[in-house]
Amino acid sequence: MDVNHASCAADGLIALRAKRKGSPCQQDGDSQGAADIEIPSLPEGSPCQQDGDSQGAADIEIPSLPEDIWRLIHSLMPMRDAARAACVSHSFLSSWRCHPNLNFSSEALGLSKNAYGNEELAGLFYSKVNHILKRHSGIGVKKLTIKVYSDYSGKGSSYLNNWLQIAVKPGIEELIIALTQFQAKYNFPCSLLSNGSGDSIQYLHLSNCSFHPTVTLSGLRSLTRLYLCRVRITENELGCLLSHSLALEQLEIRYCNRIVCLKVPCLLQRLISLKVFGCDKLKLIENEAPNVSMFAFQGDKTELKLGETLQIKSLCMVRSGYVYHARAELPSIMPNLESLALKSCKEAHPALADSFTSMPVSLHLALVLLSMCEDIDTAAATLIITHQLHGSPCQQDGDSQGAADIEIPSLPEDIWRLIHSLMPMRDAARAACVSRSFLSSWRCHPNLNFSSEAFGLNKNACGKEELAGLFYSKVDHILKRHSGIGVKKLKIQIYSDYSGKGSSYLNNWLQISVKPGIEELIISLTQFQAKYNFPCSLLSNGSGDSIQYLHLSNCSFHPTVTLSGLRSLMRLYLCCVRITENELGCLLSHSLALEQLEIRYCDRIVCLKVPCLLQRLISLKVFGCDKLKLIENEAPNVSIFAFQGDKTELKLGETLQIKSLCMVRSGYVYHARAELPSIMPNLESLAIKSRKEV
Repeated sequence: MDVNHASCAADGLIALRAKRKGSPCQQDGDSQGAADIEIPSLPEGSPCQQDGDSQGAADIEIPSLPEDIWRLIHSLMPMRDAARAACVSHSFLSSWRCHPNLNFSSEALGLSKNAYGNEELAGLFYSKVNHILKRHSGIGVKKLTIKVYSDYSGKGSSYLNNWLQIAVKPGIEELIIALTQFQAKYNFPCSLLSNGSGDSIQYLHLSNCSFHPTVTLSGLRSLTRLYLCRVRITENELGCLLSHSLALEQLEIRYCNRIVCLKVPCLLQRLISLKVFGCDKLKLIENEAPNVSMFAFQGDKTELKLGETLQIKSLCMVRSGYVYHARAELPSIMPNLESLALKSCKEAHPALADSFTSMPVSLHLALVLLSMCEDIDTAAATLIITHQLHGSPCQQDGDSQGAADIEIPSLPEDIWRLIHSLMPMRDAARAACVSRSFLSSWRCHPNLNFSSEAFGLNKNACGKEELAGLFYSKVDHILKRHSGIGVKKLKIQIYSDYSGKGSSYLNNWLQISVKPGIEELIISLTQFQAKYNFPCSLLSNGSGDSIQYLHLSNCSFHPTVTLSGLRSLMRLYLCCVRITENELGCLLSHSLALEQLEIRYCDRIVCLKVPCLLQRLISLKVFGCDKLKLIENEAPNVSIFAFQGDKTELKLGETLQIKSLCMVRSGYVYHARAELPSIMPNLESLAIKSRKEV
């Protein structure tokens, strides 16, 4: 058995992890990537509050491996898990003292910004970081991230300087200091980067602080990426920094308002990406670096001297009146351009039929859209020209009144329909607002995404009732102008308080949109136990035959033996759904193409029987179903199994083919060590979280 990663434990919590996840347990039901196991977060009553404290560490018996292997395993763990492993195992204690990845943020330290006042949060943050670093040698740190979200005051400078003195040593590769309070009064100590400590840094990220490098700066010979946001630095100081960063490949500067003239020296032979946004005092950018192939800029009054432009392949410009210049000049000065994105206000409406005709074919066939800002009748316009279909704005979702007949490159109608179908829904609606060429394809746009985010509704700016009213109004407005034909994907996420009166709206939207041909249906009511009964009749009469992915959360779902659809269903995700085992059995018996089944927090299921008819089922995941007493699997080809629960009897049937196992279950480690090698000999990926383990 090849178990790739390691044990991670605290106060009896043991986790054997097969692979690290960027964001644990995202409840989106999307299990693409067969071997990706998500481990639900457990209530952490006491999981090693003393991050990094090894007092009372138990000598947990773990498989015998060379010390350098365990050190590598430990280095791959998230910092909190690494600290917890050191709490309970002497095997990990020595490697914790030189753990390479230190991430100090409210999220990483488990501090909820909503649970504390600003001063209390700051105090807890400083205390926890101090506690951890007192037990860390400072040796071997490769990546240091410090994100201070609480109110930052001058008194924090001594803490921050002390942390940097401990952790920034020769060998460090990434240094991220992000003070999220605007204009935090912190002066980054440049002396830290001298005497060899900065020679190994490859990525330097600073935000909301002062930074004053001088000609005496000697480090940063390995720096390849530099990111400065709201940093108080002058052009001379930046020049000193750049002159000592000859390996630099990517430079990004945002909202640094003390820079008046940005000169990029020819010494930066490796620089390929230059991005400058929102530097209001900037009057001149003069680039002499010879190999810049990506340039992005936002600003109106800055003079641009970009030097050699033949090699530029990607250009992004947010600049008033730039479209005319782009049409006139870019084909000759940037003939190798492959990706172009322009946003321009106060632009006269250009005739676009012959625009950019001398550009490469890949760019000439790019989407050319004219969309109005805020209101269809305003004089300001935004022209977006991009083959990457950049998302951007117009609040007239789905409203074609006053659509202008914008002239766009001549392409067959099916090509334009395809381009339109690939746009995010809001942009597709906006295109239909201003161009009759897109209006007909909008009436059968295939991807409908109805959520507060998609509509630009700020949950903090509206009361719950007002937000719900705006949401219902916008969806109604769009669907009245949509034929309901051709919908491939329908996603409805209602974040506002859902009440019974919303059922009529929701049923009406489903009647319009769920037609034969639909492939994905996602209904997510985020209010716990929302009183909505999903209409199973919707899936009959051919409307459900084409659905490949069905995602339901926080509703009732009562399929019966008369259900006739879902013959194409490959992925089923149910979260907090009120459904019984008999109803689920009816559903599964009509879903013979099912490949992935995930069930979360469905507390009306007592016995889950997976029939042998599901020959294609490869992934079975069940989490948090408290009333569940038995899982009996007869599907013969399940290779991925994930489960959370203590009292459920598991009858997994044939286990020889299981390659990936995730278990969150008390006392399971002993069983795993004793039984798994014989009953699951082909196991490749194993993740275990176990409490109350001997």
